[in-house]
Amino acid sequence: MSSTLSDDIKRLKTEFPYTSVESLHGIPKKTKLPASSLLEELGKLSKLIKSNATKLGIISTPDKISNNEDAFKTQMVELMNVVFYLLSLVPLFHDSHFADYFINKLDNDIVSLVQSIHKLSDELVEIVNSDAKDFKDPIIAEDEKLAKFLKERLISIGMLWSQCEHLELLSNQGNLGLLTEYLSSSVKLLQDSIEELEEWLEDPVINSDPFGMNDKFSDEEGTDLDEEEEEEASESMIEFVKSLSQKSRLLKLLLSSLSKSITIKKDTVTTAAYLSELNQLHNSIVSNSDTLISSTLVNAEYEVDPEVETSVLAINNDVKKVIKIITQLNGSDESKLKWIQVWSNKWSSLNN
Repeated sequence: MSSTLSDDIKRLKTEFPYTSVESLHGIPKKTKLPASSLLEELGKLSKLIKSNATKLGIISTPDKISNNEDAFKTQMVELMNVVFYLLSLVPLFHDSHFADYFINKLDNDIVSLVQSIHKLSDELVEIVNSDAKDFKDPIIAEDEKLAKFLKERLISIGMLWSQCEHLELLSNQGNLGLLTEYLSSSVKLLQDSIEELEEWLEDPVINSDPFGMNDKFSDEEGTDLDEEEEEEASESMIEFVKSLSQKSRLLKLLLSSLSKSITIKKDTVTTAAYLSELNQLHNSIVSNSDTLISSTLVNAEYEVDPEVETSVLAINNDVKKVIKIITQLNGSDESKLKWIQVWSNKWSSLNN
């Protein structure tokens, strides 16, 4: 194969130097496109990149490339053109009505796609510099490094498929859909916490060494430290843990219903800011709930533990902010306002 062809293939790396999120912010804003059509374009381009990458992969063996180098170059250029257009949309997304968590996901997915294109470049250079007979002789192929291309085709093509599917999904989700996905993860974590609390209530003892750190000392000294590590929980502590279980269930209900409780008639910078804050709040609620539960179950003096007090205050503060945002987003929807008010009253009753 000619060195010129290898140089052409290396353009897949030199033309797309965007291998970090920071580098994406250096892409100049040249493309003009209505913000309302950005998600649609993202979906279309994701499908086109996947299609062009597949076509390029099919013809990427030394014998096929040598027999029709022009067709190979044409297919590679078509792939590059679509990737160029995708990258030209990045500054438009950055300057539009998209939540910060959406932009973070988009940026990371695009960086992963570019990194796969770089890997594709390396693999193609290796192929065009190889001997075509290695792809026809099964004995040589089994012992040669290039055997992987016979068995697995181009690894990078599969990676590109995966990244294109991620981008296509993102184009269908938008701000609210991606938030719903993230909320689902938080709901699962809260469910884990609920199960942990219920398990503790079945056998309410305070274990000062829940991870068995003292086991080795017990073995070495020939003593049993279990009795020292565990003590029965007081009635007041049991009641407190029951209240934590009730609150955790209520928080789970809030987060699982959050996206359904939001009315967004039109995406704007303001609604994106609200959704960004909701994303931060649900993560904060789950994090503080975890701290609260873990600090309580192993602590006979939980009532004076500053971590317990701080976590309770933080959760209550986050809940107030969530209620305020939902109220602002649903100012004209009485049914959804009524739901959040009923939930708020129930939450208040558990905190009195």
